[in-house]
Amino acid sequence: MTRRFSLYQTIVWLGLKSKLTYRLSSFLDMTGRLIEFLGWILIWKALLGAGTRFGTSMEEMTTYLIITRLVITLTASTAGNEISRKIRDGSIAMDFIRPLNFKGFLFCNDIGNNLFKAFAVFLPIGVITALGFGFLPPQSPAHFLSFLSALLLGAVLQFYYDYLLGLLSFWLLQNPFLNWHFRNVANLFAGQFMPIWLYPAGLAAVTLFLPFRYFTYEPIALYLGKSPLAELPRILLTQVIWLAVLYLIERLVWRSARRKLIIQGG
Repeated sequence: MTRRFSLYQTIVWLGLKSKLTYRLSSFLDMTGRLIEFLGWILIWKALLGAGTRFGTSMEEMTTYLIITRLVITLTASTAGNEISRKIRDGSIAMDFIRPLNFKGFLFCNDIGNNLFKAFAVFLPIGVITALGFGFLPPQSPAHFLSFLSALLLGAVLQFYYDYLLGLLSFWLLQNPFLNWHFRNVANLFAGQFMPIWLYPAGLAAVTLFLPFRYFTYEPIALYLGKSPLAELPRILLTQVIWLAVLYLIERLVWRSARRKLIIQGG
């Protein structure tokens, strides 16, 4: 057990080190994201002004956007794209015979990549934006702890969802659905560009029955006090239920995928 844990630590470090290799690329990425992020902030400043509109202040919106982008960065997963690539070039065959758990490898690799992006790329953007437009602390220490607990489950939930979509590449070898899906459907229902408390009532009600809002929105709503602490048990229970559902589906799909393995280029 100790040896395996050490191996996963090594994978996290390798994921982090791979990003450190391309410093210029990271700098350009940070610059581009800063421009994009400031664009969103200025749009909301024009909409909200200096006061409070739609039950939201500019400082609250800035805090929401900063934490949302940080959470997205920390919980992002490339598992789906990585599986799709491995299937196309045939290297997926090696993952079937390695003693290391394939899913665990992808999860640890994501952690390493995300830690670099969060601290080296997004953190400077968040600090610059907070200094220019303000940033709210959590409502209380209890709200912050609730935020962390929901964030942890949300990260695992998002990984499982992306991993499951990646397994579809066994049937859709090109799988263009992955990028389109996360740019549009998941972003909309997760409230990643606009908080769900501003959604029309009907659309907000729909999100309650989908897993996306539990990726990022619910943890941030707890941080800001938009969701009361009394809602924490319901949020955590819903996340656990979705994890169980996705786990069961993933096991069935993985078992079927092993039987359907098609090697291209290998």
